[in-house]
Amino acid sequence: MEQLSNRFAPANRWRESVFIACMAILLLPLVLTAQFSGGPAFFSHLSTENGLSNSRVRAFFQDSTGFIWIGTEGGLNRYDASNFSVFKQSPGSTFTINNNSIPAILEDRRKKLLDWHKGGAAIDGSG
Repeated sequence: MEQLSNRFAPANRWRESVFIACMAILLLPLVLTAQFSGGPAFFSHLSTENGLSNSRVRAFFQDSTGFIWIGTEGGLNRYDASNFSVFKQSPGSTFTINNNSIPAILEDRRKKLLDWHKGGAAIDGSG
């Protein structure tokens, strides 16, 4: 029985090698397309010196209009690729966030921005 299994071992290794080579040939274009299809990638270091309300970033989100929203321990920040607008809790105001600590940000189907925290979700007043 051992002689029989040893006799077919080289054929199995050859099949495995061919299978791996075929998979690599098929998947390589997908990997390269996914990696380079977005055009040039840019990274910019933003800090409180640029207008960010707090250096402890807890959430990061790009909305459907292209604004970058950054949730920090010191409020909600909207970045438009050049300037920050900072939204902080303002008791008594109609349009305010419920808490200055923003752990998560998302957008609903109506394009309303939501910030999530222990007190619940609040809709911003930007539209």
